[in-house]
Amino acid sequence: MPPDRRPIPLIASPPGARPVRRRGTPPPPPPRGTPPTDRQVEQVRSFNRFYTARAELLDAGHLGSEFSLAQVRVLFEIAYGRDLTATDLMGTLHFSRGYLSKVLREFIRKRLVVGVHTVPDGRFKALRLTANGAETLRALESASASAMRGMLSAVAPTGRPVIVQAMTTIAAALRPRLMQRPLIRLRAPNPGDLGWVVERHGAIYADEYGYDERFEGLVAQIVAGFAEGNYGNRERCWIAEVDGARAGSVFVTRASARTAQLRLLLVEPWARGLRLGQRLVSVCTGFAREQHYREIILWTQSELHAARRLYEAEGYRRTGTKRHALFGTPAIAETWRLTL
Repeated sequence: MPPDRRPIPLIASPPGARPVRRRGTPPPPPPRGTPPTDRQVEQVRSFNRFYTARAELLDAGHLGSEFSLAQVRVLFEIAYGRDLTATDLMGTLHFSRGYLSKVLREFIRKRLVVGVHTVPDGRFKALRLTANGAETLRALESASASAMRGMLSAVAPTGRPVIVQAMTTIAAALRPRLMQRPLIRLRAPNPGDLGWVVERHGAIYADEYGYDERFEGLVAQIVAGFAEGNYGNRERCWIAEVDGARAGSVFVTRASARTAQLRLLLVEPWARGLRLGQRLVSVCTGFAREQHYREIILWTQSELHAARRLYEAEGYRRTGTKRHALFGTPAIAETWRLTL
């Protein structure tokens, strides 16, 4: 065979090259913390079994086609990636070298995919869809959208946002943080958000600090007072989102004509480390200044170390302490004040 006709390996590494993490390869796993319980593991496995069957993901011919789900996913990644190589696909999809090579050879044989030289030494080929491959994928995506539309149509309209929110939360929690920068935004509350604030405060503080239902009751009273809207634009709530999933909250309420109060600062455990808390505290300071408050006060507990560091960094100073057991466990309440 002439030199210019020799087959180019789909998966290869330059001789003597040091291992590198190519585009699409996931970063090293984060340090392990407390291991999941057996019950948590079984609940996830049970959901996987339910969803793969419900969405008909186990069918040999996905969406009535000749392709498996894994093969369809390879077509999708090639179409929407940017000149991905086979090595990139291995990192993105976690497929073995042998299996991926078999899939790609079959796609090339069927003229769905073509390899294009993009590197001067010719050792790597970027993978692109042919016109036939693009048309095949469009038909598969249309079938996929129709199938999902049918599945969601069987759910009551009020239940569909719940499903979407839950899936968004799962994706945000499982996504390795180093793979891409999450989209963070602070917004005003939508219907259902205030109830979520109460529920998450009750659940998180019970789990992390042993607070009983009286704490959740106090949060409900604060939220109810805010919802009455007695002070209009002088009060505000922000809901923090990470990649579309609710991840935190904070409120500014009116304590007096001159004094605002920061309340109900919360960051979901899975969203910590993204500087959400700092952004939430800072936006409260800016709002209070815009409304011509002279100071902001807050009430917190001594064991909330991360929150206390945020307050101190923002310029708050502790002005008082008091021992109590209002929430079923001994605690030390603290008052803090920021002069504007």
